[in-house]
Amino acid sequence: MPFLEINRTAHFWIWAQTDLTNGILASFPDRPAYNLRGYFNDKGSRSVGIGHIRQIRSSKYKNCSNSLKKCIDFDSPEETTLAYSNGWKDVIDVSEAEYPYIYQSAKELDGNYFLF
Repeated sequence: MPFLEINRTAHFWIWAQTDLTNGILASFPDRPAYNLRGYFNDKGSRSVGIGHIRQIRSSKYKNCSNSLKKCIDFDSPEETTLAYSNGWKDVIDVSEAEYPYIYQSAKELDGNYFLF
């Protein structure tokens, strides 16, 4: 399934376990490359680290035309920085938020974002 056709959570995980994994991890026909985990599939076996996916949390319904019922701008690098609880529910006290739901910038994660 092409990445841009993903519209359900289940489809994302299928894509991640097939296309994404096969695209970034080194492998050999009919057997996994057990000793090469963390290599990109450049066939040169240069270790460059493990690939990570980071969700960009863009602001909902921002700068939408009045004629549209809703709009989500996926092309904007502007992100929400709120902390959430399990299930992406708003939390008032950041100390109550679980680590995966606390905002961290790409710089804090030593990364960058790519727009598809």
